[in-house]
Amino acid sequence: MEVLAENFNMKMENHIQILYQRILVAKQIHAGTKDGYKKIKERLDQANIELNEKTSAFEAELRNIREMLLEPVEDVFSGAEVILKKLNEDNDNLSGPISRISNELQFAK
Repeated sequence: MEVLAENFNMKMENHIQILYQRILVAKQIHAGTKDGYKKIKERLDQANIELNEKTSAFEAELRNIREMLLEPVEDVFSGAEVILKKLNEDNDNLSGPISRISNELQFAK
């Protein structure tokens, strides 16, 4: 009976040692994974910050380009408005004498 008890104790101690070693290995793997995760997260955060800065710079440049493109269009419209006003004024200036001549011709008939 003593021999069986000793064998049982030795097997239990061996199993406990194996389990303890497995726990140590799992802790090491976990620590390595945790460190790797932290390093990757730091790199990704830094890359995200850089991309946000680039995005801001590109958005500002896009706004500048849009403003530069829209300014000539506004100038063209304002120029077209000036031309239309001038044509309307000229039309008004010419319509008076033309209608007067037309009336005189009608009267002369």
